[in-house]
Amino acid sequence: MTPEIELTETELEAMDDIRFSDELTAMVAELPVFTDEQNTRYSDKMIMLADIRNEIPSLKVVVVTEETESYTVPSGRYDYVYSMGTI
Repeated sequence: MTPEIELTETELEAMDDIRFSDELTAMVAELPVFTDEQNTRYSDKMIMLADIRNEIPSLKVVVVTEETESYTVPSGRYDYVYSMGTI
């Protein structure tokens, strides 16, 4: 009889990571290699799509920053934290 080996959660996760990495490596190795012509056509299409997006105001990318300002009211009668931010 062979004794059963119990693996820890960390060891099981490591095994899953190794298996996933091996499967991914095998799958990527089977992918076709693109030619220069195909890469050029893809780049041209991406440039065309960017031009279209720039012509449509509702599709223009707006960068939203997560800037928030907050301060704590000094201890005393009112102990509230106020914050202000933009969406």
